[in-house]
Parts: sequence; C-alpha cells; structure tokens
Amino acid sequence: GTIKNVGTVDNINESFEILRDGSNINDNYNLVVNKGSLTIDERVIKVKTYSYSKVYDGVSISYADAVDVITYNAFDIIEGSLPIIDEISQTIEVDEYVSILDLGKITNEVTFKIKYNEEDVTSNYKFYYEYGTLEITTRQISIYPYAEKEYDGLEFTSATSSVKSAKKY
Repeated sequence: GTIKNVGTVDNINESFEILRDGSNINDNYNLVVNKGSLTIDERVIKVKTYSYSKVYDGVSISYADAVDVITYNAFDIIEGSLPIIDEISQTIEVDEYVSILDLGKITNEVTFKIKYNEEDVTSNYKFYYEYGTLEITTRQISIYPYAEKEYDGLEFTSATSSVKSAKKY
C-alpha cells in the first residue's frame, strides 16, 4: 500500500522472499500473508495570535494589527512545525479572521490554510490555538454647551454645543 495524506490504507505485501545464504527458501514454509495497514496521523501545531487595544477612531482592527513586539509577526507557530519536502517548505497563510470596529473586546480568532506547491494540505494538520484579544475602548470627548445673545429680558436656553477632543480622527 501507499499513502501520502492523513488516513489509513490496506497494506498487503504479496511479493517477498525469505533468504538463506542468498537463496530463496519460501517453499520451506507455509506462508500466511495477513493484511496490515499504513496510517498517517494529523501533524499537530499550535498557533498563537496576539492582543491589541486602541481607542475608538472609526477604523476597525484585526489580527494584522495585533503583532508581537519583538518579531512583528501577527501570529506564530509556538508548537510543532511545517515539514520541508524535497527542499520546499510548506507555507501557512491566514484563511479567515475576525475584526472589530466599535467599542468592545473579542477573541482574536484566525483560521489558517497550509499549502505545499499551491496544493492545500490543511486537512493533514490538527490546529490548537492560543488566542489574543482585540479591543476598542471609548474615546473621551468633552462637550461644552455655548450660546450667546444680548439681554432682552426673555428666558434663554442653549441650543448648540461645541465638542473638544484631545485628538481628532
């Protein structure tokens, strides 16, 4: 039998020789050939995403914003590895990811595809994750009610306000 990807196939070896001093002595035996199997198990890898937090500015954030401060990677394989086959490395790329635009905090979930020579081989892997978080915090603004008029003896109510913020987005 032959197998390349995760799974199991029958393994039957019907062509073999029992040798003594270089001579085939199969006829001296009552050979019972049993079926066996070949199995390839999933390769386990653990991927880490990072955390990122920012003040609301109207722009969403995703995994690409949450990078490691030393490597500047948006994710890292922290356990396991990708094999090199015929001197060609398999590659890992982001398949799906989450993003956040408004106030809140979410898990920085990312799924991946693994490719070898443009062939998707993701099904040969078992992924485990260590997720970071993505967070948008409130932007503080100051509101100053303001209105002005000349005295006329009538009641006066402010109808307009001006907004002052430490940083405009």
